Amino acid sequence: MNTKETRKRWLSSKMQKAGITQGAVSRRLGIDRASMSRVISGEREFRLLEAAEFCRMVKIRISTLVRFIEEQTLFS
Repeated sequence: MNTKETRKRWLSSKMQKAGITQGAVSRRLGIDRASMSRVISGEREFRLLEAAEFCRMVKIRISTLVRFIEEQTLFS
């Protein structure tokens, strides 16, 4: 599985577990759905405040998100 697919599955699983849709996340972050799709697909990175709010929404620590992104970067 490639890095983008892994990222997509990981972020999507966090949203699904929290019962939150991509549309709800994009509205809460104040970004359009296309931008959120690019974040999920790995074409765009989260901005710091977006990442913090995403983590609050899906109830994970920001360090968990950072660790995941670092691992993806190291192994890509």
